[in-house]
Amino acid sequence: MKRVFTILIIFCMCQTAYAQYRHEFSLSYGLLTANQMFDLSSDIAYDNNTIEKYNRQNVKGTGGFFLSYKNAFTDRLSAGVTFGIEQNKGDLFLNDRAIGSYTRRFTLLALEGEYHYTEGDLFQLFSGAGLGFNFGQEKFDPATGPEEKDSLGLLTWQVNAIGLRVGDQLGASLALGFGYRGVINFGIFYQL
Repeated sequence: MKRVFTILIIFCMCQTAYAQYRHEFSLSYGLLTANQMFDLSSDIAYDNNTIEKYNRQNVKGTGGFFLSYKNAFTDRLSAGVTFGIEQNKGDLFLNDRAIGSYTRRFTLLALEGEYHYTEGDLFQLFSGAGLGFNFGQEKFDPATGPEEKDSLGLLTWQVNAIGLRVGDQLGASLALGFGYRGVINFGIFYQL
């Protein structure tokens, strides 16, 4: 028992020595998320019973709002979990004729990791990746007839090619990438 306690103390001291701040909380906003890009580019869908062309037009999205927690394992490596929400709206057309409007709401839960290229106190360059699941609700409000609702479930991912963080314990970040967080993602963070 004494040996286990000694190993645990050494492990905790090493973890403290690796990272100045171990825990990070962040709020961020993403533009051109994968869900928005899918709604903008998925013009053609076919009904199971017919060969009629559906398309979405006048698509508007809120962008993605994200709340994240990360744990720093070293000065360069961290990993954590992200929760996000997003909504897209637009008009649905069948064979170029307006048939109603739709609303899609997504809730995201993802695991993420980051690698920091620099260890500076004020500026840090980083890259990262994440894998998660989007829980979605889709509502179709036809011009005639009753409202229709459906559930969606999508495996989703994020790759941040490059990001910049400014600040020490409290700061801001900007990342460029593609996926559920968007092509451009910016936010604020607080480290403990």
